[in-house]
Amino acid sequence: MKVSQSFSLVQREVTVTAPDSQESKQGSAELCVAPWKCKNQWCQGCSKHLMAVFRDQFRPIVNEWSFGQMITLTVDPKQFDGPEQAFDFFRTDRTIAKLMQQLRRKGVLIGPEWICVLEFQKNGWPHWHILVHSKFIPVQLIREGWRYGRIDITKSCQFKTHGHAFNYLTKYIGKFENSAVPGWVLRRARVRRYSTSRGLKVQATRAMVEE
Repeated sequence: MKVSQSFSLVQREVTVTAPDSQESKQGSAELCVAPWKCKNQWCQGCSKHLMAVFRDQFRPIVNEWSFGQMITLTVDPKQFDGPEQAFDFFRTDRTIAKLMQQLRRKGVLIGPEWICVLEFQKNGWPHWHILVHSKFIPVQLIREGWRYGRIDITKSCQFKTHGHAFNYLTKYIGKFENSAVPGWVLRRARVRRYSTSRGLKVQATRAMVEE
């Protein structure tokens, strides 16, 4: 798998040593090209590389799904003090993971695989796009696990292929031009922009071993 490397211009100080002399002095700073290595999913440079790896790893699996549904979960600002407090609540409570487990127990998911992408609205509030392996999900079942805002479901018939659905979902990864990423997200570590179920990770690992 060949993926292009992202680079950045960084400033470094140059040390100059005169010939036949043990003395050295600091020279002026110069610009040099260095690869982005922070591996932060919100980094403008690293995100493009990580997105390419993510797509290559999971697209072949999603393309094999018999059906797919896209769920979008938004947050009602009246229920929380602010966007950061809402995000912390959902992450600590593992709300989305619990919702997926509940839907699986109800028998509406064909398999345990799902992909979730976090995005922020212009007002700074988070919402999630979740691609699941399912033919039909009654909205009332989702409402049992998500009572915090609006629910939208995009049916698989609205996508040309399952790959189309996957591309539609992952277009949010690496999109910076029109996205409003709050400052608290950039300042904090390990705020995942995208995540997958354990079942999908297992399938991807098996596929890599078989190759």
